[in-house]
Amino acid sequence: MVFTADYLTVNQHESNEEGYYARLMASNSNSKMGKEGNMRVSPLSKISFTSNTVLRQELMPSQSIEFNGTTISINKFGLRDKEYDIEKPINVNRVAILGASYEMGTGVNNNEVFESVAEEWLNNYSGKKHELLNFGVPMYSLIQNAYVLEHKTIQFKPDMMLLFSHTGEEQRLTNNVTRLIKEGFTFDDDFINFMIEKAGIKKRMSALEIKYRLKPYMNDLFSNLYKKMVATCKSNNIKPVWVFLPTTNEELKNNDRITNLRELAKAAGFETFSLRKIYSNYTKEQITVSNVDPHPNTLGHILIAGGVYRLINEPLKTSVYE
Repeated sequence: MVFTADYLTVNQHESNEEGYYARLMASNSNSKMGKEGNMRVSPLSKISFTSNTVLRQELMPSQSIEFNGTTISINKFGLRDKEYDIEKPINVNRVAILGASYEMGTGVNNNEVFESVAEEWLNNYSGKKHELLNFGVPMYSLIQNAYVLEHKTIQFKPDMMLLFSHTGEEQRLTNNVTRLIKEGFTFDDDFINFMIEKAGIKKRMSALEIKYRLKPYMNDLFSNLYKKMVATCKSNNIKPVWVFLPTTNEELKNNDRITNLRELAKAAGFETFSLRKIYSNYTKEQITVSNVDPHPNTLGHILIAGGVYRLINEPLKTSVYE
């Protein structure tokens, strides 16, 4: 097996989430990152549990912890959100938010997460009643979010689903599928099993070789998962919306990878939006939790909330963030 220089060059943006947690946990306990890592990562185990599904990890219902100066509260349904009735109230526009740590709101309090802020603004200023439900969980990729939609989200009968995507989405999905293969997970998706067989992938292979063999099939995998999600939405009267949300430390000079995912999502039947300029006029230091933690701080979430408000209430004006 020969690994090309192009493949071995790590995407500068995919480490925003996975690399962040890996560096924290691997750091020496006496280092600055190690001390903050112990403070940040350890409490997460208190509000999550290991799952035997493709999710691998889920948030534990009805839990609350103090997490680096913020409060993370999980409701009775295992969502980082306030309590809702599972039955959608009459005359309420219910929106499901699917994503990873940016969407869950690592680094801010529950009421500061952009989902919560946008919900408040929509109820105060749009003239309509809205409920925004937060299904985000750290490290989830498209394969997890497709499962969440089918097995959790549809129970709440949302009118719209916002699937958030970031620049490192391809690498995150590759990493998650590789991890599942290495764990010996049995997939119930015919295409994934076909892809693994055609690529000649074996559990005993190194993670690097598995990722290399997966690479030629990633567009097909994204397309397959997007189509499954759209089909689930259509059969449950949910409007599927794909949203690009940049991470705080991205340089968006080359948008080819995001353009590719957006086209795949659009071809599958998603309505697509980009919040590419959502942080314009602000420096990274102004919108992130700390120089160690690149997740959005309170201001960062307010900026994102503005984009989500427009996307839901004034979709024709959302192009200002393109």
